[in-house]
Amino acid sequence: MPVEHVPITLVKAGGSAMFSASCVAALAKCGYSPDDFGTYDGVRARIEDAQRKVSEMQAAGQPVPPELQRLAECQSGHIGMNTCRQRQRGNPCSNVVDGYYANGAACMPHQGGAFDSKGNFDLQTEHGRYTAAEYNAPAQRGLDGGASRPRDPVTHRIEPGGSGAGGAGETARPPEHYPAAQMREDEKARVRELLARREQEQAQRTQASAQGAGQSGATGPAAGTGPASGTAAASSASDKAPASMTSAADEAAECVMAFREAMEQQMRKKCLDDEASNRAVANGGPNRTPAEGAQHRQQLRDRVKAAEAEVDTARDAMQSQRSTLSGATRRVNRESEAWRQAEAAHTANPTPESDAARRAAAERVMAAQAAQRTERRSLDYHLAELDAAERRAGQARRTSSRAENANCLADQAGAIRASGGEVSGGRRDGRAPSTRQGDDTGAEGENEQAAF
Repeated sequence: MPVEHVPITLVKAGGSAMFSASCVAALAKCGYSPDDFGTYDGVRARIEDAQRKVSEMQAAGQPVPPELQRLAECQSGHIGMNTCRQRQRGNPCSNVVDGYYANGAACMPHQGGAFDSKGNFDLQTEHGRYTAAEYNAPAQRGLDGGASRPRDPVTHRIEPGGSGAGGAGETARPPEHYPAAQMREDEKARVRELLARREQEQAQRTQASAQGAGQSGATGPAAGTGPASGTAAASSASDKAPASMTSAADEAAECVMAFREAMEQQMRKKCLDDEASNRAVANGGPNRTPAEGAQHRQQLRDRVKAAEAEVDTARDAMQSQRSTLSGATRRVNRESEAWRQAEAAHTANPTPESDAARRAAAERVMAAQAAQRTERRSLDYHLAELDAAERRAGQARRTSSRAENANCLADQAGAIRASGGEVSGGRRDGRAPSTRQGDDTGAEGENEQAAF
């Protein structure tokens, strides 16, 4: 039976308004609330709020509800892989899908971290398994030229090399191409598996609770055991058996995918709505010609180069002054040692000559120390100059980047509009991620909240 349409409503944190009643019921059977779904930033904020509540309850000696504990152990994970839609994290000019921006994409809580301490996929966590599947699905379909490559036994990643699609005797496929329909089906399969696992956990938890209620008055389970003690036991139990594709998980997966599509339409709509303002930022003001806009952006790039050259000059001056200070410090050490020797000589054999020598040595120490203080003040000045130059360069880079990003988004809005004049327009196909783990993650890195 088809799932009711998910209404397209502007959403940031909490997707309650975007799910029908039947979707809410199906999600509940899988242990999810509609409010678990939202943008990357919105879901992350919800998780951080759960972490704060857990800390407060633990500090107060209060029991933490299992679902709250589980949410606090999650990261905000993209339902559709960010890397397939954007070559560089957070850079709209690297968009493969028009109008896309990572922090506004559809996300949900993924339990645990994506990677372990060695940088491999953490297959013991929900997030790690989901991310590994995201990377491997395109490769298994030959979309990166490696459908039949062997898997790494530790990371479960497709190994480089081999005779997959694109190899000898086979038709090469562009590594950038990941058809939208196929990308959606792969994402739906991952979501369905995740939901089925959670539904199985929910059933086990309900069964355990019923058994516990029936045994009231008898010796209860030891503290810290059973599904109510946290997520580890439930996850372990669900890992021992394959996740069954139940009707609730099937329906919930359709709902989640409809939510993801609605969120992508929301991003495209935002891209269209912001076209005029983005074009003004890109061109240095409204009502400017494309040539004037290109000139403005070139001027900003030139300012970045000039500011970075100032940083280099300031850094060279600082390093030179640091070397000068080191020389002054060595002089203080030498003069101090000479003074100590003069003092020792005068103590051993006090004469007018030895007294004059020690006094002269002391004066040389004070002169050297005065010179050292002068050089230290000069170094402080050069450090301040370098800091100021770096701040100017940072501001120049941000201003230039903002104009470049706005120009890219304005162009993408034009592409969306030109391809149909509706929110559904624009490029929709994605790209297959690199088979090298950690590629294309962008500047943010994956030690933060992962966003695949």
